[in-house]
Amino acid sequence: MKLTLYAAIIVLVGVATVATLNQNNVDCPSDRRFLHDLKSLLRLHLGEKIIPLETDSPYWSSSGATFTRWGRTTCPKGNDVVYKGYAGGSHYQAKGGPGTTLCLPEAPIYEKHTSEVSESYIYGSEYQTDSKTSPLHRLYQDDVPCVVCQSHHKTSAIMVPARNECFPGWHLEYKGYLFGGGTGGTGPSDYVCVDSEAEAMPGGKANTNGHLLYMIDGKCGALPCPPYVDGWELTCALCTK
Repeated sequence: MKLTLYAAIIVLVGVATVATLNQNNVDCPSDRRFLHDLKSLLRLHLGEKIIPLETDSPYWSSSGATFTRWGRTTCPKGNDVVYKGYAGGSHYQAKGGPGTTLCLPEAPIYEKHTSEVSESYIYGSEYQTDSKTSPLHRLYQDDVPCVVCQSHHKTSAIMVPARNECFPGWHLEYKGYLFGGGTGGTGPSDYVCVDSEAEAMPGGKANTNGHLLYMIDGKCGALPCPPYVDGWELTCALCTK
């Protein structure tokens, strides 16, 4: 009870602070970032039971397929939120390190730690859609959100590259564009399917150049053209069954 009251007081103070700083009712990225960080800190110190994650159903399935929706903070209808967070991976100029893009939760839990220098680091992801004709150019240099979802009824999930439709017998959860690390970088990377209606982390539009995600173009050669088209951005689809 005391913790709940404490959390409510902090939230009210935070909302009042934002209202004071932004009296003109203008959508302000720094205000949205402040509220987002405040909620994350509350989950970190008070636990998800105090500020629960959003779910699509009061009945949590223990056997449904799980998948990550890159570029969004909500799950498609028919799925529950396992957790929301931030896309991250190795630095784009790293000469080694893991090559997997991870969805890092909003509220990390630490145990034993040291401030000494490590030999491996993880960085937040940024959209590198610098081309003005890019489908997601509006997100250039923005930080990438993510959400891990669990289906109510589907038991399998696959990401299909180069298609924005699922094969017969499969259900489309979301469609988007294929992203990955730049070929000009030295760091390892993998491929992720970023939602075509992608969003950005609140207040995260800064050129910090950590883990970078570029749209993937098809290149003719061993890849047959047609049916592929040289230089066209590849789509993707997240499908469940």
